[in-house]
Amino acid sequence: MSELEVLAHIDREMLYSFVWSIPLEVLAERMNVSVDAIQKSCANRGIPFPDASYWMKVAAGMRPAKPPLTEHRPGPQGTTGTPEDIVEDRRDEDPLGVIDRILGEGTVNLIIRVAKSIVIDPDADLRPHLKWQRDVCRSERSLNQWLSKNTITHNCLWTYTSPSSVARMCAILEAMGRAAEQLGGNYDENGFDIFGERINVSFSEHLGKYRKGQVPTRSYNGLLSMYVGTSIYKDFRKKTLEQNVPRAFAELCIDAAYKAKARVDAREALAETRARYAEKQASVAAENERRKEFNKEIERYEEALRLSKAHERAERLRRYADALEAAGDAEQATWVREKADWADPVTHAADGVFGNEHTVDGSAPNKKPQIPYDTKGIEADAFFLEPVGEPSPTLEAYREVLRENQCLSQ
Repeated sequence: MSELEVLAHIDREMLYSFVWSIPLEVLAERMNVSVDAIQKSCANRGIPFPDASYWMKVAAGMRPAKPPLTEHRPGPQGTTGTPEDIVEDRRDEDPLGVIDRILGEGTVNLIIRVAKSIVIDPDADLRPHLKWQRDVCRSERSLNQWLSKNTITHNCLWTYTSPSSVARMCAILEAMGRAAEQLGGNYDENGFDIFGERINVSFSEHLGKYRKGQVPTRSYNGLLSMYVGTSIYKDFRKKTLEQNVPRAFAELCIDAAYKAKARVDAREALAETRARYAEKQASVAAENERRKEFNKEIERYEEALRLSKAHERAERLRRYADALEAAGDAEQATWVREKADWADPVTHAADGVFGNEHTVDGSAPNKKPQIPYDTKGIEADAFFLEPVGEPSPTLEAYREVLRENQCLSQ
């Protein structure tokens, strides 16, 4: 048992009288706990405790005033209260009524009504996954017999508790499961399904007390703790765990509602992110299309400039042809006009020599590579051409002439 669990068994009024009667160092030594544990327990339970200056004033003969012990209303981590308390605590966190807004108007009141109607019946019919555990743990002998024939493959209710407490836990879970069904939820061996969200509930049992210096033992003392979300509900001397079940169920429903809200918020945020991404993609696509059209316009403009230069060159050739004709050289003028019509991008006339091989800027086309004219090779090929039928009687004579002229290899 931890130090905080030891201090949790002391009443608030008693712990308040202890911390204001003797210094914390002396109290910690007598209770076999640390000073930090006492201060933390007082802070969690709303108990004011003195500082070092208080005891200095007492030692000087003064009577300093001490704050009164006011009523403490624990938050979600508390182990006392009613379903209305936990709902009111969460309403302080969200004054807009997020549960009613997400799940529908009147959901909070329905949760309170269902939680207050919970009745724990030890003899009630249990669900199959609870019934077999209760039957197995009816006695140590039956549990040992079951363990001798089976292997535990999942967390059973007696994993962190004694078998004798399994019946209590089964009754609590069955009552909470029936309450969940009234809200349209479900309870199975995987946990509670409330408002479409999965909430797990687990138990643990306190170990027996042992003095400082003794070896801790695994003997349970029958005091259970139930974990619902981030809250812990325990057995106390004045209030049992069964009395906290309505508040625990309300806590379970509120946690499920907030999980549902978080899921809705995440879905809305994802939809907003996707919308922004789609808008950005559309903007980028529009910008790329605009740039593509802009580049096409530039290419078209540059092409027009090149063609205009070609047209100017063709006009210059026509003026030159007019000058030649005026000078009396009609033949050359005709040839120049033909080349001008060929080079002009407006007419694009075919030329007798150039053909349809027009250039972009109206300049002369590239020269074709010159092929050497081999007359000897052509003559040699002609000598070897034989008619179909009988071979030519003068073929050998032709070959002798070729050898003399060194056209054939020796």
